[in-house]
Amino acid sequence: MDVSGYLKAIDAADAVAFDIFDTLLVRPFFHPHDLFGFLEAESGLEGFAEARIRAEREARRTDPETDIDGIYRSIDPKYLALKDAEIGSEISFSRADPDMVEVFGYASEKGKNIVLVSDMYLPSDILERMVSKNGFSGHSKIYVSTETKVSKRSGLMYDTVLGDLGLPPSKVLVIGDNRHADCDSAISKGLKAMRWIPMKERYAASHRHEMRFLKRYPGYESSVIVAMDMLGWAEHPDETYWHMVSSTSADP
Repeated sequence: MDVSGYLKAIDAADAVAFDIFDTLLVRPFFHPHDLFGFLEAESGLEGFAEARIRAEREARRTDPETDIDGIYRSIDPKYLALKDAEIGSEISFSRADPDMVEVFGYASEKGKNIVLVSDMYLPSDILERMVSKNGFSGHSKIYVSTETKVSKRSGLMYDTVLGDLGLPPSKVLVIGDNRHADCDSAISKGLKAMRWIPMKERYAASHRHEMRFLKRYPGYESSVIVAMDMLGWAEHPDETYWHMVSSTSADP
């Protein structure tokens, strides 16, 4: 991926706000909710995936910026033990987008004030463990909607960020994959913004066979297979999952 445009935009900024999920970090599931299917299969607690999705929806009716504790307060008590498993899986499964490593590293080398911004139910201490585990460091703060109680979607989180940074909006650059939350909302507040092309989108553009496979066989198993191939493709374009399977099956 050509990242030169992002580097040029960073040069013109005093501070850079990076989104976290599908920007800095990716998961080995093509669809985020497929993590719940994996946890259901691993735990043997039938119905967890559906219950977890429903619990989040119900929790958000009361508190649009609910945290993971609020979500699990809305779930059937038989699933409560999976809260720690979910958090642990998010930490252990997260991976850095290799192209973003270059962009983030450039901002750090140039001495830019770096902050991280996320509309997410996980708390900042968990997000810190996730990003630091994947080599992202040197940021001054993580802003997460479950703690600020304002979101990127609404644009109000950017007011908080600007107040803390003490910079004119035009000197702050936001980089993230969500067109509305990371770009439109930021621009409406006067900040500069560039949309990050997420790994899933880059992969899908050149892997139509894999996308057809995923559509034909929905579920966490196929989600993992395709996502692992995606991660392999991002790091080693000539050594994907399918090539490895082919090579292994051809061995005597």
